[in-house]
Amino acid sequence: MNLDKWDAHRDVRRVSAYGRFGPDQKREFLSHLAFGMSQRRIGANFTGADLQAVYESIHRQFSLPRGEAANVVAEIESHNGLVLKSGFDSLQFYHKSIQEYLCAEVISRLPILPETLTNFWSLPDECAIAASHSGESSMFLAMFATRCFEELTGTADDGNGH
Repeated sequence: MNLDKWDAHRDVRRVSAYGRFGPDQKREFLSHLAFGMSQRRIGANFTGADLQAVYESIHRQFSLPRGEAANVVAEIESHNGLVLKSGFDSLQFYHKSIQEYLCAEVISRLPILPETLTNFWSLPDECAIAASHSGESSMFLAMFATRCFEELTGTADDGNGH
């Protein structure tokens, strides 16, 4: 998914109110937003409060000002429509598959599966996509299967070999 090419094909130039927050940075931001929503078990539709909570955990990575979640997403909506307002205090990714794909991009680049992502097995679509994106698909699948087994059986290692 290359947003620059999409705009270039349509001969559109977009200027961000947030400096160097161009298409590549927006894509990365949306990936982290989707991942944050998944970590918090927030589904396809989310509220302004959900958005704000995830935004507060990622805005520094993208040099975005604190408290600007609604404005940043409004700019993304007007520039590419991947996130849109769907009600009074309701937003959503354009399609659930886009949210899953963006989330999977983050998961596939993680050096290890995060402890904070409890019940990891409840994200089968994102994990399947992540496995296909991973440079080490076999290793990713082995880690994923091990994590699922540990979560299901309660045998997770506490970090001290126990």
